[in-house]
Amino acid sequence: MRNAGAGLKYSTQRTDLPLQLAAGGAWVSERGALGLDVVNGPRGSGTGVALGGEYRVVKGFVFRAGYGTAGLIAGGSGFDAMRGLSFGLGLKYERVAFDYAVTPSGDLGQAHRFGVGIRF
Repeated sequence: MRNAGAGLKYSTQRTDLPLQLAAGGAWVSERGALGLDVVNGPRGSGTGVALGGEYRVVKGFVFRAGYGTAGLIAGGSGFDAMRGLSFGLGLKYERVAFDYAVTPSGDLGQAHRFGVGIRF
């Protein structure tokens, strides 16, 4: 459950938070992982599904891919249906990790996401 609460209040105005319910599961092995989420979006946005996985190519390097139906136009097909695809990779060396992903970002096209982590 996401955004469960009383909502936002400014002066005398109150706005409800966009309540979202989600359930999912994962299968993990030495070489990779697969995950599936089912999400019931905020009021009237319907139910979406997200499937993703990662595959460890060699020690310290993983390739990731996923597909989500959130944000797709109802009944989309062909090139339209490709908007739900995302790709990424991860590099890990000792205590430092680097992640990169290309994800759909609605009308804005694609977002390039970078992450760096250091384990203490």
